[in-house]
Amino acid sequence: MRVRSTLPVRSLGTVLLFVLVGSGERTSTLAPMPLPGEACVQCGGDLLLSDQVGRDIPSQDIQKRHPPTAFTVPIGRDWELLVLDLYPHRDHVHVGSVSELDPLGRNPTAIRFIDDERLLLVAEGEEGRASVQVYNLLEDVSRQVLELPGSASHPLLGPGGEGFSLLRTPPGEEQNRIVVHPSFGEDAGEGAEELALPELSGVEAYAWAGEKSLGFVREGSLFLADLESGEVTHVRGQVGAVLESIPDENAVSFVDQSDPDQWFIGRMEGTTGEVQLLVDTPPGSEEHAWLSSVTVLMSHDGIVYRYSLGGRGEWIPMADLRPYIGAFERMAIAPSGLRMAVLVPR
Repeated sequence: MRVRSTLPVRSLGTVLLFVLVGSGERTSTLAPMPLPGEACVQCGGDLLLSDQVGRDIPSQDIQKRHPPTAFTVPIGRDWELLVLDLYPHRDHVHVGSVSELDPLGRNPTAIRFIDDERLLLVAEGEEGRASVQVYNLLEDVSRQVLELPGSASHPLLGPGGEGFSLLRTPPGEEQNRIVVHPSFGEDAGEGAEELALPELSGVEAYAWAGEKSLGFVREGSLFLADLESGEVTHVRGQVGAVLESIPDENAVSFVDQSDPDQWFIGRMEGTTGEVQLLVDTPPGSEEHAWLSSVTVLMSHDGIVYRYSLGGRGEWIPMADLRPYIGAFERMAIAPSGLRMAVLVPR
């Protein structure tokens, strides 16, 4: 079941791609969130959305047609899975609608977009099993790809975009493994999985840095693994347990926490392991997602911010979600940048 509502449009910011210049770490500021009823600073006029035939509709009319809905969570669910549609408006975007998804009545724990219409997710299955599902947003239905004994987390598209990978802990074991499944079809069963590196375990987070290399975090340190040679290189310590592949690059991003008072998003090159600190994060934030190789999203206190490398040096607020879904701890962004999924603790 998919429940739909419309958020008051308060999201601003320019959707422009910039060329990254310089190699030093960058400092930033948090731009203020506009107050309700303020005009869009990009347009200088009333906030508008475009309907399906291209006509602009004043935002207050949208609110009359689609007032916000109070979401309910089935008994036994600890997390709520929501998808937000992002609407382009001239040279920026607005957050318009939010939908609640039902992953076959299971408790969702991890999410990742396959494309704009499909969401890969892991949910808690029955009797200590993990349910791996593909949610089709167009058909509003979830399909269980496989059910695994033990626990699973961190679903990612497989290297080269083929199949998917997981962090998996089999029953009776304490250490997890990175496993790769070749497809999303019927041949994605437990017997089809392969270990990324047989000796690699105890992983807190990982991300693909190319078809033959991956970055991973173990015991607060960042490593680079070459899957062809089996070589594992320690890159640096004091990093957070969030890694993301950077679009169109053989590189991953991480959060440097060596300074307890100021964290930074960093970039690790997938061949050499070379590190570059890109920009400081909103206070205490490490969950992030990339719209492109130069545009990154981060959440802070229920507000989603966007930062463009080489831009104006501010985290631009995209949407204040606090009045509607409260705090959220995990998010994923669709390849087009026009759809976002979040998990909300309940």
